[in-house]
Amino acid sequence: MSGWTKKEIVERLREPEPASLFAEAAAVRLAVHGRCVHLRALLEIGNICRANCLYCGLRRCNASLERYSLDADTIVETAFRAVKGGFRTVVMQAGEDGGKRPDFMRDIVASIRNFTDAAITLSFGEWPEDAYGMWRQAGADRYLLRFETSNRQLYSRLRPGRTLGQRLSCLEFLRKSGYQVGTGFMVGLPGQTVDDLAQDLLLLHALDPAMAGIGPYIPHPRTPLAGKYGFRKGPDWREDPVLKDCEAADMSLRCLAMARIMNPFLHLPATTALEVALDNGYGRGLSAGANVLMVDVTPSRYNRAYDIYPGREPGKDEDPAELWKRCSSALSALGYAVSDSRGDGKKAAPSLVPESAGTGNYPCSCSIADCG
Repeated sequence: MSGWTKKEIVERLREPEPASLFAEAAAVRLAVHGRCVHLRALLEIGNICRANCLYCGLRRCNASLERYSLDADTIVETAFRAVKGGFRTVVMQAGEDGGKRPDFMRDIVASIRNFTDAAITLSFGEWPEDAYGMWRQAGADRYLLRFETSNRQLYSRLRPGRTLGQRLSCLEFLRKSGYQVGTGFMVGLPGQTVDDLAQDLLLLHALDPAMAGIGPYIPHPRTPLAGKYGFRKGPDWREDPVLKDCEAADMSLRCLAMARIMNPFLHLPATTALEVALDNGYGRGLSAGANVLMVDVTPSRYNRAYDIYPGREPGKDEDPAELWKRCSSALSALGYAVSDSRGDGKKAAPSLVPESAGTGNYPCSCSIADCG
């Protein structure tokens, strides 16, 4: 359906009983994507960040956080094991590390591209256009950059020194550079209204990305947002008599369902934040229209330090192949099947995969330069 209005979306989000909304979203997902779920290997390569966002545990001024940055060999070896274990997408995520040179990631992307045709996804925040272009030319396929909120005033308060306009400019450049772009927003921010959420969904629809992450805001005790507002004041939509008992995770499910109905071809993950905030969050997200799961393959000693919000289970250094099998079995028990495709967007960018990709083996003991 095209021509959605804010009024229509608000009415759907305010439904006293959302079962029909979830059923409609599940029907759309089934018609377009079937019962297949895409598993993405998530590798958190560093928690150093130059940004000072009020909601994020990785913020620059969180002095209590033990910082880390994985070396090139560890990153490439972990990606190799993930691909060998069955994953068709590797997502590399990090804080916005201003001290790391863009050519460091260029060489890593090129090395991973040398041994696989699996999709390479990056999520490193805001960078100059030449860095984005460099990573794309090295073989990166996708880039994830959530706009977080469409409310410009709220955005500026949450991200000191940054503007929504800058964020949207980055998304536009990524799209023009040939990336499959992912974006999305948080649900449950202090001061957020149901009109804001409707506008978030309209902006998401207008951006027409390949993927969107929609998840609940979980207060981190080492952030100003939690200290000043997060544990005392909820989103303004909680003052609505219909939504007064609707928690951020429950509203996230409603927004996820609306995103599926409004954007049938969109790849939508059941987010880790949803799993943290809800019992059976992954399963409920899939039932509300999601078709993607992110599976953390970060080495456990570093996984604990990627502390964007509290409540995440620490990693167990499980082999990626075993992780893939365990997730596949769990999904099968729920009536889903793991897709064996890369799960590209419906408007997939031209591939930069060389003909030799996937035919060689990565010698894990060598340096990044040796891997070419």
